[in-house]
Amino acid sequence: MNAAERIDADVLVIGGSGAGVMSAVAAAREGAKVVLVSKGKVGKNGNAIMLGGSFGVDGQGARDVCGEADANQEYTAESLFHKMVACGFGLGDQELQKQFVEEGPEAVRELLQWVKECGSTFVFSPKACRWRAGGVASGNALRHGLDSHREIAAYEDTIISDLLTSDGKVCGAVGFEVFTGSILAIGGTAGQLIPPVMGAAAFIMVDMAGISYPTIMLAAIIPSFIFLAAMYFLVDMYSKKNGLQKPQINVDDCRRAIISHIHLLLSVVVLVVLIIRGGSMMRCCTYATIALILLCMIRSDTRPQPL
Repeated sequence: MNAAERIDADVLVIGGSGAGVMSAVAAAREGAKVVLVSKGKVGKNGNAIMLGGSFGVDGQGARDVCGEADANQEYTAESLFHKMVACGFGLGDQELQKQFVEEGPEAVRELLQWVKECGSTFVFSPKACRWRAGGVASGNALRHGLDSHREIAAYEDTIISDLLTSDGKVCGAVGFEVFTGSILAIGGTAGQLIPPVMGAAAFIMVDMAGISYPTIMLAAIIPSFIFLAAMYFLVDMYSKKNGLQKPQINVDDCRRAIISHIHLLLSVVVLVVLIIRGGSMMRCCTYATIALILLCMIRSDTRPQPL
């Protein structure tokens, strides 16, 4: 999603790990139009890649459905159900837990098929009837499973920021690309690094460490240029990789907007001059704020309005 885009679907799945991928595949198999959204690359982000996977079924399901001949037959479906209830301190939805016990073996069989097809390895423990795998093996299997269902629309590196509801029911969601949000956050961070007005850390250094503000600004010039250059090349390479077009900007309109509001920068000049002259941070910021309020009164579009 490189621009504002509306996406329609029957089912929205948020998450690119085991539960998300399996849910998306199950919904697609029933004929639903499915959209899966993951904050990173499917199978390669979050807990999935760090912790891997561990899951189990009852002994009969492991033997008859999943093909594990050595599975412990004393570990019955009833034993698995009671263990799940006990581990959840009786707080879980027991109907869902029963469904897990009944349908789990078939879901595990499908996952193990993905594991075999992509060349990963899961280790089976016969006594506990459990499979264990590292993050890479689990992630590769999930990625393969999703790729085998091309009808599922997957949006990676995308974060869902809000859910839309109607009559108390979720009817949609709002999301944004991680890269886009990261660039906005990184660009905002630049204000903490770039002279002449730097972040609170610079003010603290003046007050607490006794370093003059001009010295701090001078030391920050080279890191600031490196920071901005890195961000520029990052955006440029990302744009070329994804085929993004340059935005159409009216230079004359931008120039007029800047010129018409350039007088507001005088408040920054006031702040910097007062700091260099050795004023306290509290006094300098107070005077700069007063100067900004007065400057805003010059134009009607920047003049403070009553609430």
